[in-house]
Amino acid sequence: MVRYADKYWKTPSNDYRTYQNDCTNFVSQVMRASGWKATSGSYASRKDNKKWFYARTE
Repeated sequence: MVRYADKYWKTPSNDYRTYQNDCTNFVSQVMRASGWKATSGSYASRKDNKKWFYARTE
C-alpha cells in the first residue's frame, strides 16, 4: 500500500480514471493495488459500508 501511495500520490496512475477531488478514488486504488478484493453487486447494495467497490465504467 505504501509503495503504491508513494508512487502515485502526485501523478495519477493511467490504470484508473481520475476526478478533480480524487481522495476517495485514490484510497480505492491503494486498496486494490495492495490486494484487497472488490465486491461486485448492484448499485443499491453499494450502500453497505462493510463492502468495498470499484467500477471502471460508472
